[in-house]
Parts: sequence; structure tokens; C-alpha cells
Amino acid sequence: MPIIPPAPESILDCTLMIALQRKSSSGTGIYDKAANFIKTASPLVDLTIGGPFRNYTLHNRDHSKKLIHLAGCLLSPPIVESMSELDSLAFIYAAFIHDMGMSLTSIERDRIIESSAFDDEIQSWPALAEAYAGTLRRLADSQSDRDREVNASELYELQEGALASYLRPRHGTPERYRDLIARINAASDRQDLFSHRGVSFENLLIEICASHVQDAGILTETISAYADRFPRKEPVGGLYLNAQFCAALLRITDILDFDRERTPRILFESLGIAARSIPGAKVTLLEWQKHLSVHTIEMNGQEFVISAQVHHPVIERSIREFSAIIEREVRDTLAILRRNPAEITEAYLPDLPVTVRPHINSVGYVYRDMALSLNQPRILDLLMGERLYNHPAAALRELLQNSMDACSVRREREGDHYVPRIEVTDEVDANGKYWLIVRDNGTGMDEHILSEYFLTLGNSYYKSAEFKRQLPSYRPISRFGIGIAAVFVIADVLELRTKCVESPRGDTQGRCVRIEGILSLAFVTESQSITAGTEIRLMIKPEFARNQVLFANACLQYLRKSIIRPRVAVHTNLAGYEHPITGEAGIRPKPDASAALSEKELELVLIDIGRWSNRFQGAVGIFFHVLQDGRLSHLTNGEFVRTSRTFKAEDYLIGFPGNKLSVNGFTMSVKGLSKIFGRGRERLAVIYHLDLIGDEEIVFDISRQKVVGAGRLAVLNALEAAVYSGLEGLGILNRLEADTRRIFTAPTQDRHHPVGGDGFGLPFAGVDNESVLESVLALMPAGPWPIGLHKEIAKRLAISNGLASRAISTLIATGRLRKT
Repeated sequence: MPIIPPAPESILDCTLMIALQRKSSSGTGIYDKAANFIKTASPLVDLTIGGPFRNYTLHNRDHSKKLIHLAGCLLSPPIVESMSELDSLAFIYAAFIHDMGMSLTSIERDRIIESSAFDDEIQSWPALAEAYAGTLRRLADSQSDRDREVNASELYELQEGALASYLRPRHGTPERYRDLIARINAASDRQDLFSHRGVSFENLLIEICASHVQDAGILTETISAYADRFPRKEPVGGLYLNAQFCAALLRITDILDFDRERTPRILFESLGIAARSIPGAKVTLLEWQKHLSVHTIEMNGQEFVISAQVHHPVIERSIREFSAIIEREVRDTLAILRRNPAEITEAYLPDLPVTVRPHINSVGYVYRDMALSLNQPRILDLLMGERLYNHPAAALRELLQNSMDACSVRREREGDHYVPRIEVTDEVDANGKYWLIVRDNGTGMDEHILSEYFLTLGNSYYKSAEFKRQLPSYRPISRFGIGIAAVFVIADVLELRTKCVESPRGDTQGRCVRIEGILSLAFVTESQSITAGTEIRLMIKPEFARNQVLFANACLQYLRKSIIRPRVAVHTNLAGYEHPITGEAGIRPKPDASAALSEKELELVLIDIGRWSNRFQGAVGIFFHVLQDGRLSHLTNGEFVRTSRTFKAEDYLIGFPGNKLSVNGFTMSVKGLSKIFGRGRERLAVIYHLDLIGDEEIVFDISRQKVVGAGRLAVLNALEAAVYSGLEGLGILNRLEADTRRIFTAPTQDRHHPVGGDGFGLPFAGVDNESVLESVLALMPAGPWPIGLHKEIAKRLAISNGLASRAISTLIATGRLRKT
């Protein structure tokens, strides 16, 4: 049979069905059972055509018929005769049920769409989440029936795209198959479809169906010392069932259903897939066109030949790649069947080609297997090496940020009775290898978090829909999900021990993970002795470990410099030296500072910035020259007050570490921060020790060493507003002499403010959303503005505090509002 012929019009005319009818003449009733099942199951599997998979390869009754037809073509007549009636029945059932989980009733669809798991699916797909939220807003704001119809249709298409992604990993689960079998039983007029002579084979059928989405190796698994997961000779009511053979045949026929019969051109064109713009259209188009292009499949003694006519190199490449997948699947499955005893292989081993060759007619182009590619080790070196991090110990900072999040989240969940602890230690093992260890008693990780987030570069668990649903208000330190890769800047080997305190999946199993290099496979074992939390051990590279004391001291000094206001204290014991990092005290005046400054005609104004902003903690201090009438000026003897020349700030402060800004406790820079406090003759003598509470609006560079882009403008805007509010609230603005007050109130177009403003040197990010401006303007009081007005407005309008503050500044800058 060199060319596989088209399937017959009726499934009853397939070779396997004809053979089953002949064998059932003995009175077993199995053929009648199969016919009843096909009649009942066909409309259920056809639901796939109208569901979320209508834009992918077909999974309806035609696909089921094709599998049964292919089985008759691939198997020799002796094997068809060797198959028991129960073998044939189980395979026919599996041909229908294996993909039936992709179909949905309207009730099931509504239930899934309203579930939190479906919402998680949408949120995990950023492009879809954005489109989905926008369509929901437009639908709610629709003014006409036509608008409502258009937006409702778009929303439906987006839901279908998300449903396809949601159902793919779930359609082949045992739970899903049990539901489907129950539905088939309910729809049938007989109750013995899944049993023979009172003995059920339902569980084996479920295993057969579920195996098609697993690796081929599952066919060799055992469930006990005496039982195979897929028995070769299972007695069921007087007949034998070869479950392994049925599962193998399902795998081979399913993957070989690869021609244009599965994707009728009229359906492809009527759906207009090529013109679709919703997320997922690219995958849909590839799925359809790779099948649409295939016109013939040949089978001879040496190879399968897949012939196609293709008009685009992307489609050709997808066919070539899929042909390789088919070849691997056939080889692996046949290799498993060959391991059986002779009595099984003689009856059940098909003689199939193990080579799959694509034969493609390229129309209108010359195919060359060229594409944009990445040198993965080089890219990782660029991302993780010294070009990104200015110090090797930055890898420790990445791990400590993860530890602080883990401890902070556990404290949020368990309350004050939980005592967090983070440790950084070092040791030399019996082989003379030098290790750094970071240990915490935080939340720990289950297998899902380990695989999907910790070991997946770029995935941050704290940005996942699952975490946000649990603690929506928590602001994580970790953001980019690159900590695991960063450690290989200094380490050759990473070992991890972790146990989840509380897993939504009930997974509190302790696990050990060892990774020997950035591109290596993780070696995982399970352990009962691991306590809750996470321990990460790094075997330091020889170039760093040559002088262990020097390296340990460098790490300690880097951590002391980098960690300013830790949420959790870090206990270090490096090179035999213990040092807790609990954070710096910040700005504190000496007891006699006021009197000593007064003698120099100076006054220090300290602003507790947290009183005036929800973005910052810490303090800003401004030194003023005190005039004879008590007014304050930024000038003394015609020169601006300078902490480095006029006096030394540290002479009046306790343990002043210098001006510092941290984000979520870790040192970070913000370009232009000093300019917020004036320039030239309008420069202010300012000291500050601030911690920025970073949220999604605060954008970092990937190394988390500086705030960039719109995040930078948001920080500068917020700090300017907070300082102004603090000076106003403390009554200092009224004490400022005219030239000094002008620094805080003069228009600032010449200071890089796009629309002007009331600031004092800050690059101002105006608001151009007229709806927001009008809403804010309507809520502004006629009298004096209370402290924290922008927060109250933000709350009432359900917008961010930063947006409310910028809107107020924009209204003032454009003359639509006067500060009172």
C-alpha cells in the first residue's frame, strides 16, 4: 500500500470495523456496542468544530474516523485478525474520546470562563490580557446596539483564544475523561458501553486516552511490582485486552493524521484565519497551513513519504519539523513494542517504516533552512556577566532579594508570631571546594514554583496571576526572575534544598536540586529531612575561590553597601566574621545639633518623607541660612549654602552614611535626583536617606541598579511633591525669603518640564488624559488643601497616587488650577 487512500464515507466501512463485525458474529455483542457508542459519541466530539479549537486542526468525528481508517491501513491483515474484539473496541473508543476533552458545552464554557483558573490563563498571556481588559471596557461603554455587537463578538473571540490555551493541557487528564465517559453513558440508551460481561474496562480506557499527551516512555511504566500500567494481556469478561498496543496504535495514527482532509480549504477560507489579529493567530495559521499543504502520504517498506505543495517557507519549515516529530514518535513507540515477549510481538508488532521523509514542492521561492538564531552561551554571558553587574557578589543580592520576598510573604500570611531569618555563610567541603550558602526560613517552593518560575529564566512568581490572587497588595522586591542565572557568574554548581510551607497544590514535599552549569539539566531528588524554607549553595569558581578570605570580605562589603533598609535582617558569617545587616539608621541629628547650627546661623529642616508620600520612607534634610528676622534662605553671604564647603553635615548628625536612595531596601540610583533640589545659585543644601517602595510603575533596569524610563519620572515627581508638601505642612514655606521661595514655586519650563509646573528642578511628567484631568479638577477643594489630598483623590477615582499627583501638577502648570 504505497499511498494511504482516503477514508471511506462511513466509519462502518473502515477495515477495523468490518473485521470487528465479523468477529462479533459469535454473539458477544461488541460490534453493536461499538455502533451504539459511535452514534452517541459523534455529536459530542463534533462540538470541537464550534469551540475554541475550530481554528486549529480538526478534532471531530472525521478525525476519529481517520484514525480508525489509518489503523486498518497500517496494520497487516494477520495483526487485525490477532486483535481481540476488546482490543478493537478499546481503540475505536479511544479514537473518539482522546480529543473529546477539547469540546465544550455552553454550560461548561460559561463555568470555565467564570473560574479563577481561566482568569489566571488570561493574565499569564500579557497580549491577551491587555486586549481582553480593553474589550471589556469598550463593551461596558457601548452606546449603540452595533457597538455592543462588535465588542461582544471581539470578546467572544478573545475568550476562545484563551480557552484553547486553557484546554490543551487539560483535555487529556484522567479527570476530564471520567467526566466525558459519564456524559456518554448518560446520553446512551445502554449502560454497558464500558464493560464486558459485567467487568469494566473504563480505567484502562482512560489510561489509553491519557497516554497520547505523554511521552512514549509512559507505555513501559508499572504501577506495582506485579502490575503494568498498560498490561499486554488483561482479562476482561472472558476476552483479553492489550492496553499497551491500543495506546501505541492511538499515538501512531493520531500523529499520522497529517493531510488536507483534516483541514478543508473552504473551512480555512471561511474562517479568514490569515486576517485575524487576536493573540494566537500565528500559531493557528501554522497549524492550519501545514496540514492544508499536505496532499499525499505514502508508506513503503523503508519510509513514510509526506508530499506537500507549499507557498511559504515558514509553512515548509513547520512541515519538515513535524515530519521529524512523526519519525521520532514512530521509532520510540515501535521500540517499546519490540521489547515484549515473542508471543506478544508475533501477534501485535506492526511492520512499519521508521523513517519519515518530507517531499515538498516549493512554489514561488527557494527553501533554505536559514533563520535568526541566538548563540545561547554568548547571550547568557552578555546578560549575566560583568557587562550587566558591576560586582561579582551581585549574584548574592539577587538571591537575598528572593529570600526577603519569601520571608515577607510568610510574615504576611502567618503574622507576628513568625520570626523570619536569612543567613549568608561560607564553608570549604571535604574536597577543598569553596561554597557560599544563602539560607532562609521563608515560604519555600513546591515543584510547580520550582519548575515554572525559579528554573525558568525571566519568569517571576511574584508577578504571576496565582500569587497576585493570594496577596494582591504585596509589592515584591524580586521582579525579573533572573536570580538563578545570575549565580553562574561566580558559581560552577548550584545546589538547592527547599520545602514549601503552604502550597495551593498541597505539595509540601522537600526537594534537593543540583545544577552543574547554566545550560545543564537539573538533578532532582526528594527528601523528608528538609525543613520549611530554602537553602541555596553555590560552589564558587576557582578564579574567585583562590583567596577565600579576600572574596568573602568583598562579598560582605558589597552586601553592606547594597542593603540599606532590609525588610528582614541578613545574618552573615563569612570567613569566620559574623556581621548582621539590619539597615542603616538614616538621618539623626545630634542632641546639640540645633544649638551648634544656630551659632553658625544655620537651621536644619528635617522632613519625615513617609508622612507626605506613600512611595517613600526615610527623611530629607535641608540646611537653610537663618536671616536676622527669622526667615530662611538658601544663600549665605551671597553664596548658596554648601554642606561640603560652608560646613560638614556629619558634624551635626549621628552616623550619617552620606546621601543614599534604596528601592525596597536595596541601593539604587535615579538619574537627576540631585537636580530636584536646584541648580547653580538655586541649589539647596540637601541631605537624604530614602527608601522607595517600588511597585509596577517604578521601572528598573534589568540589573536593578537604577530606576529608568517612566519609573524615573514617577520617582522624581513623587519626591518633589512630597518635599513640597512636607515644607508646607511644617510651616517652612511661609518662613522662606522671596528668592528661596521662588525655587519651590517658579515655573520650570527651562528645567526640562514639558508643560511647566510648580516644581524646583524636577523633569516633570505631565498628564495628557483630559478625562483624568477633568475628574481630578472636579474634586479639588475651594479652600486650603489638606495634607494627602492627592491620595484621597486617587482613592475616589480608583487611580494611582502618582497619577493623581501628576494630574494636579499638570492642572497648576497649565493655569487651570491655583494652589491654595
